[in-house]
Order: sequence, then structure tokens, then C-alpha cells
Amino acid sequence: MATLAELARDYTALEGPILAHLQRLVGSWGMLSDLCFADLLLFVPVTERTDRFIVLGQVRPTTSQTLHREDLVGHVIDDVERPLVARAWRLASIVEGEVDIPSRSERGRMVCIPVRWHGKLVAVLESGFADALDFARDKHAKIIFRHRRPRDIPERVE
Repeated sequence: MATLAELARDYTALEGPILAHLQRLVGSWGMLSDLCFADLLLFVPVTERTDRFIVLGQVRPTTSQTLHREDLVGHVIDDVERPLVARAWRLASIVEGEVDIPSRSERGRMVCIPVRWHGKLVAVLESGFADALDFARDKHAKIIFRHRRPRDIPERVE
């Protein structure tokens, strides 16, 4: 399996401190995934393309079910497969919505957050979790889910 740095070198124009910034993010995001009850994916545009993205990182929560049973690191996707990621990149702002999760035959809630390095957009972090109805089965998760509103999500990751 290729490392984040190898994938970045082969597919993107990222280098130096920007790459180190993304490696720090991916290296420390396990707790964030657990606190959000969400899968996190890091998308970066493929060199000279703004309609294709490569998944440079993935983490699954230990506090809830994962949405993505398959390992997506290294997969190249287009704006049709992940329209919310592409929209967040184009607008350089948070985009959220519900999407079908083919591997689970259900819908998931996605929040796509721009990742910046010194003001420059360098990636999109996708946070995905099960539909609210799935959380209703678990009383504890239902309480936490009620407090997860878009206004509580940071404008961007820096």
C-alpha cells in the first residue's frame, strides 16, 4: 500500500510544507473521527485537474459503524462520484448533503470541509456518518447527534 507522500508525489503537485501539513492532519485525526462518529476521507485534486480527486487518507471511527467498508486510499474519483467534494473545492467552503452509499445500500450524511495551508486551498476533508435514523437506535448517539449541527463545524481546517 502506498503512503500519503508517495500518492501525493505520483498524482498531485503537493510538496514540502503543504504535504507535511496534510501528513500531520492525517496522523492525528483518529480522535476527531471518533468524536464525530464519522469516517474521514482526505481528497486532493489530481495534478492540473479540478474534476478528479485522489483519496490520500482515510480513517474509520471506533465509536460507530463505518460507512466505507473498502479501503479508498489511492482511489481516483471524479466530480460525478463525489459531487459534494467537487463543490466544496470549487466554492472553497463547507458543503453538506445526503448521498447514497452503494457498499451499504443506505444513505449517509456528508460534510465536506476545505483544508487550507496559509490561506491556500489544498484539500477537502469529507466527514461521513450514517443517516440520523441509524443513530436513533442508540440513545447515547442520539443525544450526541442532536448537538452536531452545521454551525458547530469549523469554516475550514488550517
